[in-house]
Amino acid sequence: MKYFPGFFGGAVVLLLVGCATAPLALGPVGPGPASQSPTSNDGNGQLEVFSAVVGFVSGNPAWYLHTDYSIYTPQGKLLQRVNNTVDVFSEAPRVVSLPPGLYMVVAQAKGQAQVKVPVLIKAGQTTTVNLDDGWPPTADVPKEKLVVLPSGYPVGWRADASE
Repeated sequence: MKYFPGFFGGAVVLLLVGCATAPLALGPVGPGPASQSPTSNDGNGQLEVFSAVVGFVSGNPAWYLHTDYSIYTPQGKLLQRVNNTVDVFSEAPRVVSLPPGLYMVVAQAKGQAQVKVPVLIKAGQTTTVNLDDGWPPTADVPKEKLVVLPSGYPVGWRADASE
């Protein structure tokens, strides 16, 4: 019993340190080459985030939903919290319309607690962020054109820093 306060205090410290861990920061993701045809004519661009999935079982079969994420301004102000589901049984992520510019997405990636991904939105184009390990680019794509997680899987097309 005399060791309980020390054990309990140590557990609390470990819990607080674990919660305070900063999200993994990645390079900027932008629209890919296949996104050159306009997807809207309102001057906005689109963002699609394939965040980590969670499974639900309601009868048979089970279905998987993408986890929610947040969009921030470059200054760190919360712009939008995205409920990343389209419909009850849909496994597709929600597509968000945004004015052109640079944003920060904070989302859960497969095998990671959270990641911070700068995203470049261009008018009439879709920027896709693949955090669920489900995007295999073709083998002929040079690695320098991709943003990759430390675990090795690609999350999107690298945005040109000059844009």
